Amino acid sequence: MEGFLNLAWLLPIPPFLAFVAIILFLNRNKTVSALTAIGSVLVSFVLGWPIAFAVFTTPHFGEHPLYGELFTIPTGTTDLMVGYQVDPANALMIFMVTFLLVMIFVYSSGYMTFPSHLNKEDYPQAYAQNKDPRYSRFMA
Repeated sequence: MEGFLNLAWLLPIPPFLAFVAIILFLNRNKTVSALTAIGSVLVSFVLGWPIAFAVFTTPHFGEHPLYGELFTIPTGTTDLMVGYQVDPANALMIFMVTFLLVMIFVYSSGYMTFPSHLNKEDYPQAYAQNKDPRYSRFMA
């Protein structure tokens, strides 16, 4: 099960890559930007399942959490270590936060598709396209 725990550092990678892709390339196509954002959070959610399962099924995992160091930044007299820690509280957060992000992104995708919350005179193109003009920016 520890093999899954070593994948914890991968969890923020898909949403970050989706952010970069939406900002640089996909901001004109609102549907593709929404699918990219939802898909990336869904990938993190699926990656979080085996991590949470491994933590919750390991006895006494709270006494010996998993630490992983990604890299060290020398800062003169000390070193700044960048890494991750997986313990039962973090595993619960990995599961809940990614689940809620998927739900929020799916809901907001539907909410922002129909710009009924916008004034028709202020955003005539939004009514013509049936999308909020800030849709891609929100999904990033």
